[in-house]
Amino acid sequence: YFAFQRQGAEVVNYANRVADGERWSRASQGWHEPALGDLPRLRHEQLLGSGERREVLWWYWVDGTFTADRLHAKWLQFGDRLFGRHRPAAIVAVSTLAVEPDGSALATLEAFLDQAGPLDVYLAGIATHSDTDQAALPAVERR
Repeated sequence: YFAFQRQGAEVVNYANRVADGERWSRASQGWHEPALGDLPRLRHEQLLGSGERREVLWWYWVDGTFTADRLHAKWLQFGDRLFGRHRPAAIVAVSTLAVEPDGSALATLEAFLDQAGPLDVYLAGIATHSDTDQAALPAVERR
C-alpha cells in the first residue's frame, strides 16, 4: 500500500515482486481470468521453494482502478500526477500452497476473493484514513 507515490516508492517498480529469489523462485508466470465479475484479468505466478509450490494471483489498484497490466497501471499513475492528484495505490496479492496438481489452489484463491468482499471498497476505506499505519493493516496468510 502506497499512501503517496513518489520516485522509488511507487506501485509499479522493479523492486516489487512476489518471489524474493531466495526462499521462493518463480517457476512460471502468466494470466488468469477470474470467474469473479469485478476483477480484471490477473497476473498468475507459480513459485517454488523448499520442495513446495505456491500459486499467487496479483494485481494493482491505481487511481481507484484494478489492473494487472504494468503499462496500464503506469498510465493511471501518469494521469494522477498530470492532474495534480496524489491518490494512494496498492499491490494486491493472494497466495496459497498448491498441494495437488489439479488446479484446486486457484479455485481456493478465487473462493477466498469471493468471500473477502469488494476489495476496492476496503482499499478506498484505507485511503480515507490518512493516519492509517501500513504496519497496522491486516494481512492474511493461508498455509
